[in-house]
Amino acid sequence: MSKIVVRWLLPGIWLALATLALVMPALAADEPGGALWKDVRVVTEDLAPLAYLDPRDHTLKGSTAVQVQAAMKRLRMTSSIEVLPWARALKTVQDFPDVFIFNLSRTAGRENAFKWVYRTASKRVGVFALRSRSDIRITAQADLKKYRIVVLNQNIVHLTLLERGFVQTGNPDFYPMSYEKNILPFLLAGRADAWIRTYLNEHDLDEQMRALGEDPQRIVKVADLDDIRVDLYLATSLQTSDEKVLRFREAMLAVH
Repeated sequence: MSKIVVRWLLPGIWLALATLALVMPALAADEPGGALWKDVRVVTEDLAPLAYLDPRDHTLKGSTAVQVQAAMKRLRMTSSIEVLPWARALKTVQDFPDVFIFNLSRTAGRENAFKWVYRTASKRVGVFALRSRSDIRITAQADLKKYRIVVLNQNIVHLTLLERGFVQTGNPDFYPMSYEKNILPFLLAGRADAWIRTYLNEHDLDEQMRALGEDPQRIVKVADLDDIRVDLYLATSLQTSDEKVLRFREAMLAVH
């Protein structure tokens, strides 16, 4: 009877061992410091309310930042999200493999330049100014050239305005700035007339205004650019493996 039992058990043991051999590398890859995520980086910009450094405690906050952090935790990644000037964040993901960037606008020109992992948000584009500037009238995009405009350097708004005839070099009335956190004080100081920006809702600058000790009612939206709508994504370079893309997508879906 013992020989029969052994013969009956052996195939099951071999099957269990074979299954374990297949599963263990995948599990090990997701362990802290595992091979799959060892050198992976995640970058973004300071873009309230989606992802921003709270000036009061310098912690990263925002709806998409929280979701990406939860996905990274689920994947057992040990790296932290890097907050960079947008132009540098974009160059980093373009120049190196295994770098993920989130809140990247998905455009026709970028479609084949990245692997698109997960949509993080959809935003509109509007013109924002001080409430006291009742003289600002925007009824057509040509009116924008009458004013001193500030934008975030190399984001979708900046690139679209360049395509539509705004000249960056030598134009004293067009200010691309590297950090979004510097734009609001620039506008409040009267150094620009209006800020063209992507937004989720008309009150998504309220937290930044309060952090600066300002009344959120001082800033209002004066116009929409209705022909520009932006879908933002978590994305990575073409050099990043499909396995990482798939696993990160699954993690984002799981924590949504």
